[in-house]
Amino acid sequence: MKNPFIYNSPVIGKDFFNREKTLKKIISEVLVGKTQGDVWVTGERKTGKTSLLKYIHEDYKKNIPKTVKIYGSVKELEPVFAFANVQYCRTEDEFFNEMWQSLKNEQDLKFFIPDNPQKNFTNAVKQTYQNGFYIVFLIDEFDAFLETVAIENAKNIRNFVNKFNSILNHFSGFNRKIFSCIFTSNQDFIELNQKYQLKITGSGIIAQSYDLLWFLKKDMKLLTDKYLTKNSNISFTLKELDTLYKYTQGYPYFTQRILHFMFEYKLENDKGKIDDKIIGEFAKKEYEKTIKFWAGQNMTNRTQTKLNELLKGLGKNLFDTALKILVEYSKSKF
Repeated sequence: MKNPFIYNSPVIGKDFFNREKTLKKIISEVLVGKTQGDVWVTGERKTGKTSLLKYIHEDYKKNIPKTVKIYGSVKELEPVFAFANVQYCRTEDEFFNEMWQSLKNEQDLKFFIPDNPQKNFTNAVKQTYQNGFYIVFLIDEFDAFLETVAIENAKNIRNFVNKFNSILNHFSGFNRKIFSCIFTSNQDFIELNQKYQLKITGSGIIAQSYDLLWFLKKDMKLLTDKYLTKNSNISFTLKELDTLYKYTQGYPYFTQRILHFMFEYKLENDKGKIDDKIIGEFAKKEYEKTIKFWAGQNMTNRTQTKLNELLKGLGKNLFDTALKILVEYSKSKF
Protein backbone atom coordinates (compact mmCIF):
# COMPACT_ATOMS: atom_id res chain seq x y z
CA MET A 1 0.00 0.00 0.00
CA LYS A 2 1.45 3.35 -1.06
CA ASN A 3 2.04 5.94 1.66
CA PRO A 4 -0.14 8.98 0.75
CA PHE A 5 1.57 11.47 3.06
CA ILE A 6 3.97 13.52 0.91
CA TYR A 7 6.48 15.67 2.77
CA ASN A 8 9.45 16.46 0.53
CA SER A 9 7.95 17.53 -2.79
CA PRO A 10 5.16 19.86 -3.96
CA VAL A 11 1.64 18.64 -3.18
CA ILE A 12 -0.63 19.36 -6.15
CA GLY A 13 -3.70 18.08 -7.94
CA LYS A 14 -6.25 16.17 -5.87
CA ASP A 15 -3.77 15.97 -2.96
CA PHE A 16 -3.67 19.75 -2.47
CA PHE A 17 -5.15 20.67 0.91
CA ASN A 18 -6.44 23.57 2.96
CA ARG A 19 -5.45 26.74 1.07
CA GLU A 20 -8.74 27.43 -0.69
CA LYS A 21 -9.51 30.77 1.00
CA THR A 22 -5.97 32.02 0.48
CA LEU A 23 -6.09 30.98 -3.17
CA LYS A 24 -9.31 32.88 -3.81
CA LYS A 25 -7.90 36.05 -2.25
CA ILE A 26 -4.66 35.84 -4.22
CA ILE A 27 -6.31 35.16 -7.57
CA SER A 28 -8.83 37.91 -6.94
CA GLU A 29 -6.00 40.37 -6.26
CA VAL A 30 -3.91 39.58 -9.35
CA LEU A 31 -6.73 39.03 -11.87
CA VAL A 32 -9.98 40.70 -10.89
CA GLY A 33 -8.80 43.15 -8.25
CA LYS A 34 -9.14 46.85 -8.88
CA THR A 35 -5.56 47.27 -10.09
CA GLN A 36 -4.43 43.70 -10.87
CA GLY A 37 -1.95 44.09 -8.01
CA ASP A 38 1.05 41.95 -7.17
CA VAL A 39 1.03 39.57 -4.19
CA TRP A 40 3.76 38.61 -1.73
CA VAL A 41 3.18 35.21 -0.07
CA THR A 42 5.25 34.53 3.06
CA GLY A 43 5.74 31.25 4.87
CA GLU A 44 8.34 29.37 6.86
CA ARG A 45 10.45 26.74 5.14
CA LYS A 46 8.37 23.81 3.87
CA THR A 47 4.97 25.33 4.61
CA GLY A 48 3.62 24.83 1.09
CA LYS A 49 4.69 27.92 -0.88
CA THR A 50 5.88 25.97 -3.93
CA SER A 51 2.84 23.69 -3.73
CA LEU A 52 0.59 26.77 -3.80
CA LEU A 53 2.23 28.13 -6.97
CA LYS A 54 2.36 24.72 -8.65
CA TYR A 55 -1.32 24.18 -7.86
CA ILE A 56 -2.23 27.55 -9.39
CA HIS A 57 -0.15 26.73 -12.45
CA GLU A 58 -1.38 23.19 -12.99
CA ASP A 59 -4.88 22.97 -11.52
CA TYR A 60 -6.46 26.11 -10.13
CA LYS A 61 -6.34 27.94 -13.45
CA LYS A 62 -9.23 25.69 -14.52
CA ASN A 63 -11.43 27.63 -12.05
CA ILE A 64 -10.62 31.18 -13.14
CA PRO A 65 -12.51 33.38 -15.64
CA LYS A 66 -11.69 32.76 -19.31
CA THR A 67 -11.02 36.47 -19.75
CA VAL A 68 -10.23 39.40 -17.45
CA LYS A 69 -10.76 43.10 -18.02
CA ILE A 70 -7.60 45.15 -17.72
CA TYR A 71 -7.77 47.98 -15.20
CA GLY A 72 -8.14 51.34 -16.93
CA SER A 73 -9.11 49.73 -20.23
CA VAL A 74 -12.07 48.05 -21.94
CA LYS A 75 -9.71 45.39 -23.27
CA GLU A 76 -10.28 41.81 -22.13
CA LEU A 77 -7.42 39.29 -22.10
CA GLU A 78 -7.07 35.58 -21.44
CA PRO A 79 -5.06 34.84 -18.26
CA VAL A 80 -1.85 32.84 -18.60
CA PHE A 81 0.32 31.63 -15.69
CA ALA A 82 4.10 31.24 -15.92
CA PHE A 83 6.03 29.47 -13.15
CA ALA A 84 9.64 30.47 -12.40
CA ASN A 85 11.82 29.17 -9.57
CA VAL A 86 14.49 31.85 -9.08
CA GLN A 87 16.11 30.34 -5.98
CA TYR A 88 19.34 29.44 -7.78
CA CYS A 89 19.63 32.57 -9.92
CA ARG A 90 22.81 34.46 -9.03
CA THR A 91 22.56 37.59 -11.18
CA GLU A 92 19.98 39.89 -12.75
CA ASP A 93 20.64 38.28 -16.12
CA GLU A 94 19.94 34.82 -14.74
CA PHE A 95 16.73 36.11 -13.14
CA PHE A 96 15.43 37.68 -16.35
CA ASN A 97 16.45 34.61 -18.34
CA GLU A 98 14.49 32.37 -15.95
CA MET A 99 11.48 34.67 -16.27
CA TRP A 100 11.73 34.69 -20.07
CA GLN A 101 12.06 30.91 -20.13
CA SER A 102 9.01 30.48 -17.88
CA LEU A 103 6.90 32.47 -20.32
CA LYS A 104 8.41 30.69 -23.32
CA ASN A 105 7.21 27.42 -21.77
CA GLU A 106 3.63 28.75 -22.03
CA GLN A 107 3.74 30.71 -25.29
CA ASP A 108 5.11 30.38 -28.83
CA LEU A 109 7.53 33.31 -28.68
CA LYS A 110 9.41 34.45 -31.77
CA PHE A 111 11.91 37.04 -30.56
CA PHE A 112 15.24 36.27 -29.02
CA ILE A 113 18.30 38.51 -28.65
CA PRO A 114 21.53 36.69 -27.70
CA ASP A 115 23.16 37.91 -24.47
CA ASN A 116 20.31 40.28 -23.53
CA PRO A 117 18.04 38.47 -21.01
CA GLN A 118 16.22 41.60 -19.84
CA LYS A 119 15.32 42.58 -23.41
CA ASN A 120 14.18 39.03 -24.12
CA PHE A 121 11.96 39.18 -21.02
CA THR A 122 10.36 42.53 -21.89
CA ASN A 123 9.87 41.51 -25.55
CA ALA A 124 8.21 38.27 -24.42
CA VAL A 125 5.85 40.11 -22.08
CA LYS A 126 4.95 42.64 -24.76
CA GLN A 127 4.38 39.97 -27.41
CA THR A 128 2.22 37.88 -25.05
CA TYR A 129 0.10 40.91 -24.15
CA GLN A 130 -0.34 41.86 -27.80
CA ASN A 131 -1.42 38.29 -28.54
CA GLY A 132 -4.34 38.74 -26.14
CA PHE A 133 -3.00 37.34 -22.87
CA TYR A 134 -2.64 38.80 -19.38
CA ILE A 135 0.37 37.23 -17.65
CA VAL A 136 0.64 36.23 -14.00
CA PHE A 137 4.20 35.23 -13.13
CA LEU A 138 4.45 32.70 -10.29
CA ILE A 139 7.87 33.54 -8.85
CA ASP A 140 9.09 31.01 -6.31
CA GLU A 141 11.79 31.68 -3.67
CA PHE A 142 12.10 35.35 -4.59
CA ASP A 143 13.82 36.33 -1.35
CA ALA A 144 16.50 33.65 -1.88
CA PHE A 145 17.41 35.34 -5.16
CA LEU A 146 17.43 38.79 -3.54
CA GLU A 147 19.70 37.55 -0.75
CA THR A 148 22.11 36.14 -3.34
CA VAL A 149 22.18 39.45 -5.21
CA ALA A 150 22.93 41.26 -1.93
CA ILE A 151 25.92 39.07 -0.97
CA GLU A 152 28.44 41.07 -2.98
CA ASN A 153 26.95 44.47 -2.23
CA ALA A 154 23.66 45.47 -0.58
CA LYS A 155 23.38 48.25 -3.16
CA ASN A 156 22.82 45.57 -5.83
CA ILE A 157 19.54 44.46 -4.30
CA ARG A 158 18.26 48.05 -4.11
CA ASN A 159 19.13 48.66 -7.76
CA PHE A 160 17.44 45.44 -8.87
CA VAL A 161 14.24 45.92 -6.84
CA ASN A 162 13.90 49.48 -8.11
CA LYS A 163 14.39 48.28 -11.69
CA PHE A 164 11.93 45.41 -11.44
CA ASN A 165 9.36 47.52 -9.60
CA SER A 166 9.59 50.06 -12.40
CA ILE A 167 9.05 47.36 -15.05
CA LEU A 168 6.04 46.07 -13.11
CA ASN A 169 4.31 49.43 -12.96
CA HIS A 170 5.52 51.40 -15.96
CA PHE A 171 6.07 48.96 -18.79
CA SER A 172 7.70 50.78 -21.72
CA GLY A 173 5.21 51.83 -24.40
CA PHE A 174 2.09 51.10 -22.32
CA ASN A 175 0.08 53.37 -20.07
CA ARG A 176 -1.17 50.52 -17.92
CA LYS A 177 0.03 47.47 -16.03
CA ILE A 178 0.27 44.50 -18.42
CA PHE A 179 1.36 41.69 -16.09
CA SER A 180 1.21 40.72 -12.40
CA CYS A 181 3.38 38.64 -10.07
CA ILE A 182 2.81 36.28 -7.18
CA PHE A 183 6.06 36.10 -5.18
CA THR A 184 6.79 33.49 -2.54
CA SER A 185 9.32 34.10 0.20
CA ASN A 186 10.58 32.81 3.55
CA GLN A 187 10.72 36.44 4.71
CA ASP A 188 8.04 39.09 4.58
CA PHE A 189 8.71 42.15 2.45
CA ILE A 190 8.81 44.52 5.43
CA GLU A 191 11.66 42.50 6.94
CA LEU A 192 13.62 42.59 3.67
CA ASN A 193 12.78 46.25 3.20
CA GLN A 194 14.23 47.14 6.58
CA LYS A 195 17.23 44.83 6.22
CA TYR A 196 18.39 46.34 2.92
CA GLN A 197 16.73 49.80 3.08
CA LEU A 198 14.91 49.20 -0.18
CA LYS A 199 12.68 52.28 0.25
CA ILE A 200 9.97 50.94 -2.05
CA THR A 201 6.73 52.90 -1.80
CA GLY A 202 3.39 52.77 -3.55
CA SER A 203 2.03 49.64 -5.19
CA GLY A 204 4.04 47.17 -7.25
CA ILE A 205 5.93 44.50 -5.36
CA ILE A 206 4.23 45.25 -2.04
CA ALA A 207 0.64 45.66 -3.26
CA GLN A 208 -0.73 42.88 -1.04
CA SER A 209 0.81 40.26 1.24
CA TYR A 210 -0.43 36.99 2.73
CA ASP A 211 0.99 34.62 5.33
CA LEU A 212 0.66 30.87 4.78
CA LEU A 213 -0.78 29.75 8.09
CA TRP A 214 -0.06 26.38 9.72
CA PHE A 215 -2.72 23.70 10.08
CA LEU A 216 -5.21 24.02 12.91
CA LYS A 217 -5.87 21.20 15.36
CA LYS A 218 -9.17 20.43 13.64
CA ASP A 219 -7.30 20.05 10.33
CA MET A 220 -5.52 16.92 11.56
CA LYS A 221 -8.62 14.79 11.03
CA LEU A 222 -9.60 16.59 7.81
CA LEU A 223 -6.09 15.98 6.48
CA THR A 224 -6.08 12.27 7.24
CA ASP A 225 -9.65 11.84 5.97
CA LYS A 226 -8.58 13.37 2.67
CA TYR A 227 -5.57 11.09 2.18
CA LEU A 228 -6.90 7.89 3.69
CA THR A 229 -9.58 6.60 1.33
CA LYS A 230 -12.54 4.52 2.43
CA ASN A 231 -10.75 1.48 1.08
CA SER A 232 -7.63 2.14 3.19
CA ASN A 233 -6.86 -0.38 5.91
CA ILE A 234 -5.03 2.29 7.92
CA SER A 235 -6.71 4.79 10.23
CA PHE A 236 -5.68 7.06 13.08
CA THR A 237 -7.42 7.54 16.41
CA LEU A 238 -8.31 11.01 17.66
CA LYS A 239 -5.80 10.47 20.48
CA GLU A 240 -3.04 9.76 17.93
CA LEU A 241 -3.98 12.89 15.98
CA ASP A 242 -3.99 14.97 19.17
CA THR A 243 -0.47 13.67 19.87
CA LEU A 244 0.56 14.57 16.32
CA TYR A 245 -0.68 18.14 16.78
CA LYS A 246 1.02 18.36 20.16
CA TYR A 247 4.42 17.70 18.56
CA THR A 248 3.97 19.77 15.39
CA GLN A 249 1.52 22.55 16.32
CA GLY A 250 0.36 22.26 12.70
CA TYR A 251 3.68 23.06 11.01
CA PRO A 252 2.85 21.54 7.59
CA TYR A 253 6.21 19.88 6.88
CA PHE A 254 6.53 18.18 10.27
CA THR A 255 2.84 17.23 10.23
CA GLN A 256 3.23 15.44 6.90
CA ARG A 257 6.59 13.90 7.84
CA ILE A 258 5.32 12.43 11.12
CA LEU A 259 2.08 11.24 9.47
CA HIS A 260 4.27 9.45 6.92
CA PHE A 261 6.06 7.71 9.77
CA MET A 262 2.81 6.86 11.56
CA PHE A 263 1.38 5.32 8.38
CA GLU A 264 4.50 3.16 7.87
CA TYR A 265 4.48 2.12 11.53
CA LYS A 266 0.89 0.89 11.27
CA LEU A 267 1.67 -1.01 8.10
CA GLU A 268 4.59 -2.79 9.73
CA ASN A 269 2.78 -3.45 13.00
CA ASP A 270 -0.53 -4.68 11.63
CA LYS A 271 -2.46 -1.46 12.20
CA GLY A 272 -1.77 -1.37 15.92
CA LYS A 273 -2.19 1.78 17.97
CA ILE A 274 0.87 3.99 18.29
CA ASP A 275 2.04 4.91 21.75
CA ASP A 276 2.63 8.63 22.43
CA LYS A 277 6.26 7.89 23.31
CA ILE A 278 6.92 6.28 19.92
CA ILE A 279 5.56 9.34 18.10
CA GLY A 280 7.51 11.62 20.44
CA GLU A 281 10.81 9.82 19.95
CA PHE A 282 10.46 9.93 16.19
CA ALA A 283 9.51 13.61 16.33
CA LYS A 284 12.59 14.40 18.41
CA LYS A 285 14.92 12.67 15.93
CA GLU A 286 13.18 14.40 13.02
CA TYR A 287 13.53 17.85 14.57
CA GLU A 288 17.21 17.25 15.34
CA LYS A 289 17.98 16.02 11.83
CA THR A 290 15.94 18.70 10.07
CA ILE A 291 17.23 21.64 12.11
CA LYS A 292 20.84 20.55 11.52
CA PHE A 293 20.16 20.44 7.79
CA TRP A 294 18.24 23.71 7.65
CA ALA A 295 20.87 25.47 9.73
CA GLY A 296 23.39 24.50 7.08
CA GLN A 297 21.16 26.06 4.45
CA ASN A 298 21.17 29.53 6.06
CA MET A 299 17.87 29.42 7.93
CA THR A 300 15.92 32.68 7.77
CA ASN A 301 15.12 34.69 10.91
CA ARG A 302 11.40 34.00 10.52
CA THR A 303 11.82 30.20 10.33
CA GLN A 304 14.32 30.25 13.18
CA THR A 305 11.97 32.27 15.39
CA LYS A 306 8.97 30.04 14.63
CA LEU A 307 10.94 26.85 15.33
CA ASN A 308 12.28 28.34 18.55
CA GLU A 309 8.75 29.12 19.75
CA LEU A 310 7.53 25.68 18.68
CA LEU A 311 10.28 23.74 20.45
CA LYS A 312 10.02 25.74 23.67
CA GLY A 313 6.31 25.04 23.82
CA LEU A 314 6.72 21.29 23.39
CA GLY A 315 8.48 20.51 26.63
CA LYS A 316 12.11 20.87 27.64
CA ASN A 317 12.96 17.22 28.24
CA LEU A 318 11.82 15.79 24.93
CA PHE A 319 13.24 18.48 22.65
CA ASP A 320 16.27 19.58 24.65
CA THR A 321 18.76 18.42 22.02
CA ALA A 322 16.89 19.95 19.09
CA LEU A 323 16.50 23.23 20.93
CA LYS A 324 20.21 23.22 21.79
CA ILE A 325 21.09 22.87 18.10
CA LEU A 326 18.87 25.84 17.27
CA VAL A 327 20.38 27.98 20.03
CA GLU A 328 23.92 27.13 18.86
CA TYR A 329 22.96 28.03 15.29
CA SER A 330 21.55 31.37 16.47
CA LYS A 331 24.78 32.19 18.30
CA SER A 332 26.97 31.27 15.32
CA LYS A 333 24.81 33.35 12.99
CA PHE A 334 24.81 36.48 15.08
